[in-house]
Amino acid sequence: MSSEEQRTSFLEVLSKIIAAVGIFLLGCAALVTALHYTGLIKVFNSDNKPLQSVAADTKTVPKQIVSQKRETMIDQITGIEFVHVPAGCHEFCVDDFWIGKYEVTQGQWVKIMNRNPSEFKKGEVYPVEKISWNETQEFFANLNKMNKKIGYQYRLPTVAEWNYACHAGSSGQYCGGDDQDAVAWWEGNSSGSTHPVGEKLANAFGIHDMSGNVGEWCLDWSGEYPLSSQRNPTGPKSGKYRIHRGGSWNSHCQLKGSSGAVPYASYNSIGFRCVLAKIKNEEAISSEKPEQ
Repeated sequence: MSSEEQRTSFLEVLSKIIAAVGIFLLGCAALVTALHYTGLIKVFNSDNKPLQSVAADTKTVPKQIVSQKRETMIDQITGIEFVHVPAGCHEFCVDDFWIGKYEVTQGQWVKIMNRNPSEFKKGEVYPVEKISWNETQEFFANLNKMNKKIGYQYRLPTVAEWNYACHAGSSGQYCGGDDQDAVAWWEGNSSGSTHPVGEKLANAFGIHDMSGNVGEWCLDWSGEYPLSSQRNPTGPKSGKYRIHRGGSWNSHCQLKGSSGAVPYASYNSIGFRCVLAKIKNEEAISSEKPEQ
């Protein structure tokens, strides 16, 4: 073979190698993109924290709330994902706390309680329902024993915490904006059933389903708040009904007023959401992110 023929052969081989490398790189890029959109790869910001989606409706939300970075953490036992809510005020002022990004699901409930009381047993990612307020206390007692975080406890949100997390600085009719269909499963679009959590748009804090799907038990008794309780109020000391908020798949979800039910009753329209908060009046409570 002449030197000219060898040079031609080498160039042909080289061009084929370059083409193969190009195809390989394009395939890698496509794979990374696909994994990102399926959630198998998370995109991180410069602080090595996952980037969060923008609020469902930001028109009425203060700019500082829309633009702030939102910390998240995942409980290793239940898989419950928490969003950090900064201290702030809506009617009443509250300290910062962590709240479930989604309503507690049937799968998460079963991990702690070993049974599924739900009427709509359609899958692990559907919200648990048909659980009484009293049963939520059993759930938290078990979870706190299994997964101790020094200085913190799992519990229901107070009404003040729930309202603040719901509104997230907005004046919308619903938790996330004024478009009920966009942010909630309610009697007008639910087809008579609950739906998997997280399918509707989140509010400015990145929290889903605070309006609709299932109503959510709160910690408080129904009744008047003491006039002196301007920060972290917990409602009356006793009562007959426990408050639930948010509306559900079989109701309208406007935020005006609160509903109550006896703590031993259960309904297929009421579930709950977890809060992870600092234990009050405890010495040397860390202000850092709880150990996961």
